[in-house]
Amino acid sequence: MNEKPPPIIIHVTNPAAFSGQGSIIVLELADESAAKRVAEKIAYETGRAVTVRDAGFWFNFRSDIRRLAPAGEGPLFDHALDFIADPSLMKAAPNLVAPALAYATYALIRRRTPDDDRLSAMERSLNAAQRQRFTDALFGQLERLTAFDGRKPPDKFLDEGKGEKLADGRILYLNVMGRVGPGCFEMWTDQELAGAYMVKAAWSPIRDGRCG
Repeated sequence: MNEKPPPIIIHVTNPAAFSGQGSIIVLELADESAAKRVAEKIAYETGRAVTVRDAGFWFNFRSDIRRLAPAGEGPLFDHALDFIADPSLMKAAPNLVAPALAYATYALIRRRTPDDDRLSAMERSLNAAQRQRFTDALFGQLERLTAFDGRKPPDKFLDEGKGEKLADGRILYLNVMGRVGPGCFEMWTDQELAGAYMVKAAWSPIRDGRCG
């Protein structure tokens, strides 16, 4: 079965002369050398500092999560969901909790914000803006996701928006909020036009529909 590799995180930061914390680009590439080649190209074309983060970890993630949560021949998304659905698996490999939750959420974001030629330019640019902001917040706040398995107290975050340019020239600013508690994670924005995402396990003691 053909399957995209797990994501490699490329962190694009601004030069010292500019303000801002930069962006996170998630790439699904065949190996670490390919990620570095893409990073070098981005740096050359934009003049921005580019770093490849945790490439080795993410390549090992695929084999580790498949071994621990063998969801048949299903995609990596299914394995990640099976892993976070089973407290005993998370207890056996706590270092994989946040990455598995992040990967499952990222896959949901990709599905909900497609780059589809059948959409208008405005719709595609809006999807791209939402996808970038949620991705920045998700992987930028990765450490907070460890509260999902209940080892840490519930947590929340506010990831303040950087401007994303739309097809009509407007700049869209999206602040992304998140809450994470035992078996429950949700993200949303301060704009009604943007979506919201929730991953909630059946074992979660949280029953009121919100996390944290």
